[in-house]
Amino acid sequence: MNVYVFGSSKLPCAVGMFVVVAVFTLALLLLNSNRVGIRLPYEPKEVYTDALNSTLGFHKIYATYDPVKPAADLLDIQIEYIPRHSLEEATKQREERGYLAPVPDIAEFITHMAIYKDMAEFNIQSALILDSSIDMELDLKMRLASALGNGIATSYDLLFIGREFSEQSEPGVDDATKSSSERCLRHWTKINFLNRQPLAFRTSYPHGTHAYVVNNHLARRLLRRLPSRMTKEEHDLDYVLADTAMLGLSIAYSISPPPITRVAKDSASNGQMQQYLTRSTMYAISLRGDNPNQYSPYLDWLDIWRDD
Repeated sequence: MNVYVFGSSKLPCAVGMFVVVAVFTLALLLLNSNRVGIRLPYEPKEVYTDALNSTLGFHKIYATYDPVKPAADLLDIQIEYIPRHSLEEATKQREERGYLAPVPDIAEFITHMAIYKDMAEFNIQSALILDSSIDMELDLKMRLASALGNGIATSYDLLFIGREFSEQSEPGVDDATKSSSERCLRHWTKINFLNRQPLAFRTSYPHGTHAYVVNNHLARRLLRRLPSRMTKEEHDLDYVLADTAMLGLSIAYSISPPPITRVAKDSASNGQMQQYLTRSTMYAISLRGDNPNQYSPYLDWLDIWRDD
């Protein structure tokens, strides 16, 4: 009986040819997978480790609302404060310059334009802007590190970390959960939605300016165009940003589920104010308690159902 050893002269030609062809085919597949669009059966997940630093991987973080500081201190986040443009000053400018936009919109435009101007003057490539009373996930850094991997961190003009509305295109949204922002009768469905792996998805019409990132290129464009917006009775900054995404003038992403939410003692006229966090930073430092009249929502999601 003949025993064939791999590599010996007695290896049958057919088997040897099969091995050579298989190795060559696999090497060619690996070499050209990215070039020709062939997808391997797995896609490694890269983690955006820069999100773990004191500016969450962005070049700067601006805040216009001072109560953000306690939560930022707990999470070791470095913030620069930009004072809000006052309604009194906005009223005066509206009268003097003939602006037609509502006074609150003028104040908002001027506040954000001051940030865009700072970005342009100091060549700040990306900035997170926090423009409301907000709350954050306790593991905000880890959520961003996970969501912004695989090159997403460098491929956007706008990134919405917090937002008012959910979208039909948002992964994980269906009739049962509807969104991460609405109450759900089946709380285990909601908590599974909030606990899933955070991800960034391409958004075509986002809403919300309380926690968004803008890059230097778009900040410069907005700085040039926003002054003309104040001369018309049109939409506010929220809609201006959404329009840039809808018209293809910017590449916009949203984080799902949103790890930063607005908190307010009253409901907004638009948007979904009942946004929950898995673990609330403000609740962890006793700035939100069990009194439903204090803030809405007033507890983080895990504590709501802790005794069930």
